[in-house]
Amino acid sequence: MKTTKLLLAIACGSALVFGACKKETDTASSDKAVYGSYKITGKVWYDQNTSVTFPGPEPMNNASIIAEINSYDLLDNPPTGTSPKMYYSTASNGGAYLLTIDVGNKAVPITVYPQDFDGDQTNGTTTLRKIWTSASFNVSGIKGGSRVRDITYL
Repeated sequence: MKTTKLLLAIACGSALVFGACKKETDTASSDKAVYGSYKITGKVWYDQNTSVTFPGPEPMNNASIIAEINSYDLLDNPPTGTSPKMYYSTASNGGAYLLTIDVGNKAVPITVYPQDFDGDQTNGTTTLRKIWTSASFNVSGIKGGSRVRDITYL
């Protein structure tokens, strides 16, 4: 009888201990953004031959374009120390480029950095070697959106 009571007490105690433990749920799910994409596209131009007034600047193939977002902006409740996320594109035929950025349902600040490069520029008689530069620009991206932005190197 004492053994039965002891076993019953142990069983009840175990049920209370293990029954009181809740199953862990994913509380971080609200911290995750619902991803979609935001597209930035356009053409890259530079005026390689200044002696030609028409058609003007030429399309630049092989120009490198980098976009940066702070991955902190993708989360509703971000942890500290979240690092930037980078996206890369290279201008192809006719100077066209496309950046596809992961974004969510809220606007995310995006900074686009056209990369400097060195190359020749001629005025018809003299050829100069120069560093071509273009200013960075900012856009705000949201899932499903797009922006067309041409880039001109000077």
